[in-house]
Amino acid sequence: MASGSPACAAAFSSFCRSRYRCTDFSKDAEARERKKKRYAERMANDPEYAEKIRQRQRAYNKAHADKRKADYADLIKRAETDPEAARKLAEIRAYQSRKTVECYQNLVERAKTDPAAAEKLAQKRQKQNESAKAAYNHLKEQAKTDPEAAKKLEERRSKQRKATNKYLEKRKNNVQEDNAA
Repeated sequence: MASGSPACAAAFSSFCRSRYRCTDFSKDAEARERKKKRYAERMANDPEYAEKIRQRQRAYNKAHADKRKADYADLIKRAETDPEAARKLAEIRAYQSRKTVECYQNLVERAKTDPAAAEKLAQKRQKQNESAKAAYNHLKEQAKTDPEAAKKLEERRSKQRKATNKYLEKRKNNVQEDNAA
């Protein structure tokens, strides 16, 4: 077998695959840690090098994010016709929703003891309130000219009246129970 032949290359490739398949990767992890340490030291001592590495990381992160966005947009488009893509999209959205709720609940729990978290929660709620008010005002403006928007506005007001009445009834019952006790 000649050293440049395809058979030699295939045998060498097979040898490499079998060699690395059985290897303990702890040595590789140690080497990565040493390399990481060297990079950190060099970045601390050389600001130009540090900026170069940061720019490289930003470029990589941007390219990776753009690819993820494109893949997600493609998945949305395929979900219109492909049931498997629709199922996968539904799973992704359910996961995102679950994690959003968990994050918010975690913030609420932390806000009970951490002033910074409490401030963040207050800002988040204020932003939500402002957004809701802006949407409501926009709907009111649309309702002046659009009958569909007027219908939505009336449904929303009806729902608000029901919630208010329920609250007042519950409050009235609590006062009566307190007086009876």
